[in-house]
Amino acid sequence: MEKILLKDQLFNRMKVEKIAREIMDVYPKFEKSMFVKDVITGFLDRELKARISWIAECLRNFLPADFKKAVSILNEALPPPNNPNLSDNDFGDFIYAPYTDFIAKYGCTRECIDISLSAIYQMTKRFSAEDSIRYFINAYPKETLVYLKRLFAQGCGKANF
Repeated sequence: MEKILLKDQLFNRMKVEKIAREIMDVYPKFEKSMFVKDVITGFLDRELKARISWIAECLRNFLPADFKKAVSILNEALPPPNNPNLSDNDFGDFIYAPYTDFIAKYGCTRECIDISLSAIYQMTKRFSAEDSIRYFINAYPKETLVYLKRLFAQGCGKANF
């Protein structure tokens, strides 16, 4: 029996094509074929976390340069949230990890903190954002904690941050 590595199970051509289709559905200018080709070509020697980071880098190359526009596209491309009460303890689909990585890499700035944290909150309804939120806590602890406290006060404390 051939062993299938976790990195190949979670990030493969089929999954990359899925996110490319979802993005193209809301952003018709997205160069789906080139994106898939670039991502898959870069997978060869990359492990799991490096693949997540690589997809985020490729997204940067194929989405608008304007961070706010790019994040808006990623948010629109998201599938419906997991169980809205999060009572199923569903961890979500790994293929959305590059979205939160994208935000941590390119939106962890004072100018983008509000839009970035808001997007991470939306994305964490589909997949855990525990890695990406750390960048904001480290860079902007006060602002991030104020935002998180506001979410908790609104009853949104079960997000997967």
